[in-house]
Amino acid sequence: MTNFSNPYAPIPGDMMMEQKTSVLAIIALVCSLICLLPVIPALGVILAVIALVMIAGSGGRLGGRGLALAALILGLIFTALQIGIVVALTKGLGAFSGYITKPTGELVQTIEQRDFAKARTLMAPGSGDRVTDADFEAFRSGYQGDLGAFKGVATSLGQIWTGYQKVGHLMQAYQGQNNQAEPIIPIPAEFEKGWALVIIQMDAKNQAQNSPISPANIIIHSQSGGKWMLYTGGATGATTVPGGSSDSSVTLPSPPGTTIKIEPGKQTGVNVDVKTDKPAEQPAPPK
Repeated sequence: MTNFSNPYAPIPGDMMMEQKTSVLAIIALVCSLICLLPVIPALGVILAVIALVMIAGSGGRLGGRGLALAALILGLIFTALQIGIVVALTKGLGAFSGYITKPTGELVQTIEQRDFAKARTLMAPGSGDRVTDADFEAFRSGYQGDLGAFKGVATSLGQIWTGYQKVGHLMQAYQGQNNQAEPIIPIPAEFEKGWALVIIQMDAKNQAQNSPISPANIIIHSQSGGKWMLYTGGATGATTVPGGSSDSSVTLPSPPGTTIKIEPGKQTGVNVDVKTDKPAEQPAPPK
């Protein structure tokens, strides 16, 4: 009598083989947990899928299905978070560039080209009328003497990071000097001879909502300590100047009956004090 063996019966050697954990599943889980590095969680997702396929086709010789599933789920979560962060950073950087850095760079570049008439149109309403051609020329020649030609403000994420590393310490001179009427915005800018800090002073009353900024005043502060201000009367007139521009009091010529005194401010820069002189006492009429 012929005996027929079962072709699907397990081979004795396979029955004694121990199940091994999939190394690929472990690597996939490690990659999925490294959420601080871009693309790595996405790589964990791919490795987790491959590990699950290999485990399913191993006939029980490979284990680690739970690790692969955990890697797949965590990888998808962290990949989605990274994509969301990238999208948010891209939108934020685009808004920062379109609303702040681009109009600032255009204004400085226009001054660089000596197109002072156009520069006035790029400033806040009324601000350009207070700046003469001589003011523009003095501002331009001043920063060029130390920094060279203007190359542009920081626009990309890498430029912003590099710029603030170079000139971030200069912002300490402007701490506590921001106010609602004349807010200031520090922006790193690159010049021919290195980086400098460009301080944009705004006029809140003449700044349109949800539109690119219109600078009312500009200060360029170099790493060597040089400081050049386009207009020394503040953004809205003769009020305050960011960073200060005088170390001692100065009395200016004034109309009869008034005294104009400029002295360093304790917190906000330069104070302009206008006082009305007390009229002299008239002599008593003869009796």
